[in-house]
Amino acid sequence: LYMHPNPKKYKEISDQIHRIWQCYTDILEYVSLDEGYLDVTGSVHLMGGVRSIGYDIKNRVKEEIGITCSVGVGYSMMSAKLGSEEKKPDGYFEILTPDALKDLIIDRDVRIIMGIGAKTAESLQKADIHKVRDIYSNPDLIVNLLGNHGKQILKLAEGYDDRNVTPYSERKSIGKEHTFQNDIVDFEILKDIMLLISKELSFEIHEKGIYCSTITLKITYKDMKQITRSKTGTATNRAIDIYKTA
Repeated sequence: LYMHPNPKKYKEISDQIHRIWQCYTDILEYVSLDEGYLDVTGSVHLMGGVRSIGYDIKNRVKEEIGITCSVGVGYSMMSAKLGSEEKKPDGYFEILTPDALKDLIIDRDVRIIMGIGAKTAESLQKADIHKVRDIYSNPDLIVNLLGNHGKQILKLAEGYDDRNVTPYSERKSIGKEHTFQNDIVDFEILKDIMLLISKELSFEIHEKGIYCSTITLKITYKDMKQITRSKTGTATNRAIDIYKTA
């Protein structure tokens, strides 16, 4: 059995959710149609505290759009992400300190840590590292096995995540992202995904009646390092032009 997707409807609902988020902060990073990070540091004193904001967002999404959502509150991006997944599909969870994060994940599978995909987990399992507590017990082995990536894993496992929420401006750009469940090293697969993303972008650009002249490609590596590359050319709204430039 299969269903025909309705991207236009998904986008409309996503836009409604984003408009609710924008009532609480202008520091937002959209990860996908239904997921994002909000930095409410500057808003909490105006809106009754972070818990009040979290439950208010949940209630508004349910009342105004008719769907449920999960909210995670954390001291960092990783802790907020883990919090949002802890009580799905309609939950609220707080991870407010590194110690609280470590207590939560210590007996979980290593893949709970951001940046550990299937292949990294396989390498760790071969070294008899299965749980997060095994990472704590074998820091030198982690570094010897994975190098700089291992150092990043150790930092995240200890609850240290210094990434900042990167605001996204719809007025200046239109973007699409795809987060893989497993690390991808096959460039043919990546090209296929880029073509699909280019088609989605082209559709949205056509819908808005606009053109784009600068194409920006953002890549996140398995150690969570990000790079961006941009190229400006002739204004276009064609998927093939977007794809070839990317």
